[in-house]
Amino acid sequence: MSSCIRVALALTFAISLSAHSEWNQPFEIRLPEPLRSLKLATGVDVERWADEHGLALTRTLPLGRRGNVLEFEASDEAWRALEPAVCGDARVTQCGLPACQKIQLEGTVGGEDATSVQGRLVKNPPELVPVPDAADLAAGSCRGAPLVPLTPPGAEVGGDIVIDLDLRNKNSGKTGGPIDAKPASLDAADIEPQPTAQDAPPEPVAKTKGFEFDVTGSFAAVDVLKLHVDQLPTDTTDWSLMVGAGCNQVRVPLSGLVPAREMGQIVALAQGAAGLGTTIATRHGFTLLEETVLASTGELLLVLFTQADFAAALASLAFDQDVLGAQPNYIFETAAEYTDPLASLNYGPKQSGALGLHHGATGAGQLVAIIDSGIDLEHPELAGRIASHADLTNQGWSADAHGTAVAGIIAGNANNQIGGFGVAPGVQLMGLKACQPKEIGSLAAKCWTSSLVKALDHAMTGGAKLINMSLTGPPDPLLERTIGLALQQGVLVVAASGNGGPYANPSYPAAIPGVVAVTAVDARRRLYGQANVGAYIDVSAPGVDIPIPAPGGQMSFTSGTSMAAAHVVGIAALLQELSPFMSGLELRGALTNHVTDLGEPGRDVRFGAGLVDACAAARALTADAVLCEEDLQSPFLIDELASPAQGGES
Repeated sequence: MSSCIRVALALTFAISLSAHSEWNQPFEIRLPEPLRSLKLATGVDVERWADEHGLALTRTLPLGRRGNVLEFEASDEAWRALEPAVCGDARVTQCGLPACQKIQLEGTVGGEDATSVQGRLVKNPPELVPVPDAADLAAGSCRGAPLVPLTPPGAEVGGDIVIDLDLRNKNSGKTGGPIDAKPASLDAADIEPQPTAQDAPPEPVAKTKGFEFDVTGSFAAVDVLKLHVDQLPTDTTDWSLMVGAGCNQVRVPLSGLVPAREMGQIVALAQGAAGLGTTIATRHGFTLLEETVLASTGELLLVLFTQADFAAALASLAFDQDVLGAQPNYIFETAAEYTDPLASLNYGPKQSGALGLHHGATGAGQLVAIIDSGIDLEHPELAGRIASHADLTNQGWSADAHGTAVAGIIAGNANNQIGGFGVAPGVQLMGLKACQPKEIGSLAAKCWTSSLVKALDHAMTGGAKLINMSLTGPPDPLLERTIGLALQQGVLVVAASGNGGPYANPSYPAAIPGVVAVTAVDARRRLYGQANVGAYIDVSAPGVDIPIPAPGGQMSFTSGTSMAAAHVVGIAALLQELSPFMSGLELRGALTNHVTDLGEPGRDVRFGAGLVDACAAARALTADAVLCEEDLQSPFLIDELASPAQGGES
């Protein structure tokens, strides 16, 4: 039977989030049914085998020549009924193989059954490891005992636990204070200079080395796990909260629960002449890192740094007559993950109806701004598609994986004998680099309030009427204000709904009213396993195992709500070409009102209104003057439509 754990996040650092109460409230995590694992022989079609036995496929772990491991959820009662048939199947080479999360930090808190429900903080990405040895298999246990038990053996298991996470210098092993404090125990090698403005002296900032549990409080209530924000890392994007019992657990990205921000950085708006930022910084004892004049409003965007108490520093700016507003410099993330190439066909444009419009519309003449990481400007799939590009991170333009993938899904060339093709293969792109990859070549990238605001300003003044933001983060008043300005100007903004899973808080900017929030489904119209859920989700679109261009002229596959958002903005470009005088609001209505219903009847928290339907939207916008080519059965038929003389695969 599933357990339910109530997780309370004590947001002691709840600055600028008062208008978004969902980020301040405890929430309940209901554990899934226990995970069962089977090893299937080489050559067995895993999905077909699962369908034969009526199993909901959860995850496949390929083992190469040794076959595949199939994981699925089943209660004890259901497993007892299934076990004779599935374990007796000749195609099953091992039955009941446990697989669980390899952890770095672990503690224990009581659940409904008062046994061994655990709260864990793990470093991303989580590593799933099978446990093959017979002893562990017979015991049905997971490798890795708790590192920090919160109750002594034999003691009654209770709740109301406060977990403090302190900075630890991995070189010296010493434990310092909370993350926001500069620990005195760090060596000189552990200090790096913070970027500063012109001649300002560099400010030392402690490198984060790791975290360890320091348990305080008492076991008073039942099944409550409390995390205090001021005792967590300021940059939560690299961590996940795991809650579960043994192998049966739920993963929630920590950044979906606690806003991620740059330590000591404040982003502010000011009204005045260029150079005022230096005056404001000096007035408050801050360091000015950056000053940008926003062309869309004439306001000054300032990025400041302070080593003082952060809440007090923000409060001091609230009384500065030159400052219009100030907040933390929040961190956002790109929303995609690499996967194995489980599919080789570009099913997305056909599934959504976009392919059926290509005989009359390819997005020609439309400009889409991609606010993301950098794009590979030399990739053959994007030749002729990039109208302009700009770096807003101050770290230089680069050919990055995530931005290149998003660009390819929207605008990948057809008939070039490479990979697939874009949803709108005739569209023009404005590449705006607002995110920096965490590692060279990685899809994962970090964006900031300051860089996103600059990118939006650039898009608005550059004439883009369609903006794609395949990224996720916390509520952000300044970002919401800037996006609101774009919406008022008739711009359509499309955003990824998030890959945090069902227990993550609403993701922004997708949850901003007026933005089209997109979730991802696979080729069989099933919800992406890591997708957020919530009332803010508007529509679903293809986003699982999508063929994408990768830097260096390569091709790959990826999954995530980032890919689904790119799909929707591509459809918007097709519709805008067919009906060029539509406002962003009208375009949003066409995308969200003309859908194929999925899940529960009507709008729901998993699929939104349903799967976007480009054909239905086009018919409605043109009074049936534009019809889809319903007889298209293969994405490769685009060759005959777009360029009959060339032929060949796209």
